[in-house]
Amino acid sequence: MAWSYVPTLSSDLDKVRRAINDTDKDDGALPNKRTFSNEEILATIATEGSWQLAVAACFDMLSAAWATEVSFGVTNGNYSQSDPAKRFAEQAKYWRGLYGKPTATPLGIRTVTTTRTDGYS
Repeated sequence: MAWSYVPTLSSDLDKVRRAINDTDKDDGALPNKRTFSNEEILATIATEGSWQLAVAACFDMLSAAWATEVSFGVTNGNYSQSDPAKRFAEQAKYWRGLYGKPTATPLGIRTVTTTRTDGYS
């Protein structure tokens, strides 16, 4: 799958990558330093309806991906633990608070209103 990033932020794909800090192919935001593919991000933009809501959805995906991971560390003799999934979930909530809910119809599902013309409507 393809991967690209242009720092001039000339496309919605680049804006999403920048917002989720997925701008280095060898140091991605997913566990094991994996990155989202261009196709994954573009599909998310299409499903969500805007690049801003795609950012929120990507943070949701990152939260799910990191749900089983916990980060441990020792600094100056102090033990610390962090929960990356929680931080990503908070970012998703923040972005959805700013930009609302998806505006696109997911997976091409549409609602159709019909009018009967047989005299029984």
